[in-house]
Amino acid sequence: MDINTLNERMDQIDSKLNDIDTRLNDIFKLLDEDVKPNCSRMNEHINFVEVIYNNVKHPLGFLCNKLNFYSSNKTYNIENK
Repeated sequence: MDINTLNERMDQIDSKLNDIDTRLNDIFKLLDEDVKPNCSRMNEHINFVEVIYNNVKHPLGFLCNKLNFYSSNKTYNIENK
């Protein structure tokens, strides 16, 4: 191979590396700006739902136990459902 062919090949490789670097930077930017905040918001939502569930499950279980007691004498257990 002559020096011109090698230079052309090196230029092609350099161009492809620059393209890969640009795409990789775009992916990192997308992850940092879109995915991370959305995951954080989803985590907040999950925590909110868990708090609401923990506050509601015992009164709901009590109510279901009372209704079942008067209707069929079966005990309702929210943990097994």
